Amino acid sequence: MVTGPERRPRPGRSRGAPVGVGCGGATGAVEGACRHLIADRLDLYWRYHAAREHERLYPAPDQRNYVPIA
Repeated sequence: MVTGPERRPRPGRSRGAPVGVGCGGATGAVEGACRHLIADRLDLYWRYHAAREHERLYPAPDQRNYVPIA
């Protein structure tokens, strides 16, 4: 077993953590949480635009009689 300075773990880093890869050990959990947050955000975005498209394609019956106030 090599115990030189090139094989010793860095301070604050566990032995199982990937060295030199540039990512932490909890990457999968973080990616999973971000995936759910992004999916929620995209769902809200999609619902908003679907509602605006519905208003554009199927206007309310009294919308033609609307007079702008300003």
